[in-house]
Amino acid sequence: MIWFFVTLLTAHVIGAVLTAVLGTRLPRLAVAAATIPHVVSIALLASKAPQVLDGERLTASVPWAPGLDLTLSFQLDGLALMMGLLVAVAGILVVLFAAGYTGRSGKMGPMLGGLVAFAGAMQMLVVADDLLTLFLGWELTSIASFGLIGQTHHVTAARDAARQALLVTGTGGLALLAGLVLIGQATDTWTLSALADTGVPGGAAVEAGVLLVVIGAATKSAQFPFSTWLPGAMAAPTPVSAYLHSATMVKAGVFLLLRMSPVLGDTQTWTPLVVSVGCVTLLTAGWRALQADDAKQLLAWSTVSQLGLLITAIGVGGEEVLLGVLALVVAHALAKAGLFMVVGAADVITGTRDVRRLTGVWRRFPSLGIGVVACGASLSGIPLLAGFVAKEAVLEGLLHEGTLGTWMAVAVAAGSALTVAYTLRLIRAGLGPVDPQPSRRAVDPVRVRLLAWPGAALGVLSLAVGLAPGVQDGVVGTALASISEVSETPHLYIWHGFTVALGLSTLAIGGGFLVIRLLGTGHAPRLWPTPPEGTFTDGVHLLGDLARRMSRITQSGSLPIYLATMLAVLIVLPGVPLVAAAVIEGSVPGSVVRPGDVLLALAIAAAAVVTARTERRFAAIMSLGAVGFGIALVFVRWGAPDLALTQMVVETLGLLLFVLALRDLPRRFGPDPALLSPALRWILAAGVGSLVTTFTLVASAARTATPPSAQLAALAEPDGGGKNIVNVILTDIRALDTLGEITVLLVAAIGIAVMVTTGRDTGPSLPVEEVVDSDAPADPTTTGVMEETR
Repeated sequence: MIWFFVTLLTAHVIGAVLTAVLGTRLPRLAVAAATIPHVVSIALLASKAPQVLDGERLTASVPWAPGLDLTLSFQLDGLALMMGLLVAVAGILVVLFAAGYTGRSGKMGPMLGGLVAFAGAMQMLVVADDLLTLFLGWELTSIASFGLIGQTHHVTAARDAARQALLVTGTGGLALLAGLVLIGQATDTWTLSALADTGVPGGAAVEAGVLLVVIGAATKSAQFPFSTWLPGAMAAPTPVSAYLHSATMVKAGVFLLLRMSPVLGDTQTWTPLVVSVGCVTLLTAGWRALQADDAKQLLAWSTVSQLGLLITAIGVGGEEVLLGVLALVVAHALAKAGLFMVVGAADVITGTRDVRRLTGVWRRFPSLGIGVVACGASLSGIPLLAGFVAKEAVLEGLLHEGTLGTWMAVAVAAGSALTVAYTLRLIRAGLGPVDPQPSRRAVDPVRVRLLAWPGAALGVLSLAVGLAPGVQDGVVGTALASISEVSETPHLYIWHGFTVALGLSTLAIGGGFLVIRLLGTGHAPRLWPTPPEGTFTDGVHLLGDLARRMSRITQSGSLPIYLATMLAVLIVLPGVPLVAAAVIEGSVPGSVVRPGDVLLALAIAAAAVVTARTERRFAAIMSLGAVGFGIALVFVRWGAPDLALTQMVVETLGLLLFVLALRDLPRRFGPDPALLSPALRWILAAGVGSLVTTFTLVASAARTATPPSAQLAALAEPDGGGKNIVNVILTDIRALDTLGEITVLLVAAIGIAVMVTTGRDTGPSLPVEEVVDSDAPADPTTTGVMEETR
């Protein structure tokens, strides 16, 4: 079974690469290469459809990182089958439409290749079983959509729209990842199928996970308050809009909520949060669609509103409601893809997308008229079409879900009235009198047919599905069974009788006609303040300016400031709590202090002060060496002669290197740039010293286990063959470590030898003593470098 999923995904990868390569020179082959992956997907899904429709759930997994318990798991159930077929069928129609939309231009390859890659990411998302695979597919759709929306990257609006879409959906992806991790950690289960079987426990972690998952879904499906990125994405070419914003990308959020509803539906946060987000989006976006004069903007806000309807119904839940939601997902994909294609064709033919200037275009091109009327009627829920059947099922189900369901049914009816209104506005514009001065743009008749027939075909298909809703029962019913406990085989009906749901649908249709009559030929007024166009882009630019200003402050090029910043953070964050806890709890142990230790400590401190205060380089080096040799004497007094010897060797080598470096340096330090006041330096020094001292004492007193030194001493002679425990440790226990240290020392010695013996001036040079005692003026270049380092 794993080869099924591998073939499904690999076909899109190969198809995307071939399409992008062939698109610039062989456009016809590029269209074929872009179509084949969708045909392969349909064939693969159809081959497994009988098993899935019989109730089987086909699974497979591939270990990715077994040591971390990471596995890529896939499943093909009813919901995955329905969404996979929807993505593939819509993909074929969009590819054929894109061939007519782009003509023979060089843009065909990148666009079709991006569409195929996006379809592959979407297929990965819908067949994912584990949370990791789900997140990978989710992020791949965001990345692919960024490239598709920014196809016309030479246009500023397209670049800004692509950036906005990536930032919003990428932020939502991070929220989704955090939510999935919280849920997985709380349940110790990382597959969707297991989560659906076992459920999730209560608790703050799970509720926080629900919130983050809903935020992720809201960003992808452009729900309130993340709605503006989707209308902005209309800067993309129309084939991209038709595919991403009808059947694929924006449906990813709906798919996620459908998939998670059996897992998270019983949590306290789920219903109020999902219903609130969806209901607000349904009504506000519907009104914004009535305000739009650009036909693609109108359809974009319409998509946002329809997604709000779907999410509202998912939040309420219930078997009948979810059946209607699944049917509405299909109906909306058919209708909205067709409407986008019709509007894109009108744009190519007439050169405009302005609703007020599309007069007569549906009459001039009847195939476009068939598409816009049929798809628009289905979207509006007009009887006999697929949208009506689906909305009736949603309303019937909501009315059976108590008080909340009843109120949401009223909200859905109000949103449907707005849908009828803005759809009528679009249809009425193109059915007006034919423009006596049509666009002079010359369009090939063959290209016109390529542009017109996909929209008309989707309109006819919407009518066919509406007249025979039973053709969906198998697929939709199986999808419902994969996310809900189905008591009996569900059915979709074109006629439920004279019910309350039918009354609400009738009121919605009548309300839409009334709204459009009141508005006349104009658009809806603005009822609440909305951000001006370009607000998001301005915000991004402002954030970039702020980052550059902060960089100028924090990245000043001054090493003292960098060091002071790091030390201050070290003191404030871990230092202050550590010292305070040690003092309050009395965890700092007492120590045995001998007179000699006090004298050594005073000598080391005096040498350190001289190092920091002296203006002569040679004196600073000597006092720094005194600090090192003083520490070596401390090691001697506390019985560590090996450490003392190592310390003395290192200090001696360091002094020699410093003295050699003085050959090319002035006698004194340069003038202090006074970037840091002396008082601040003393405070930082005292703080770091207190932190290190306290940490050392607390850490040494925190040991609870028996140290291994006793066992090493007992085993040194019988197992290691030596009476010197240090030698046994170095040669036996830490043999490889010692070999590594020797190698490092050897490499360092070679490097030091190369630095000392090469790169010197060929002319005579003064002895070291003369350089140190010279009163000659310093080289301004060297002085500047040292000041910067200082």
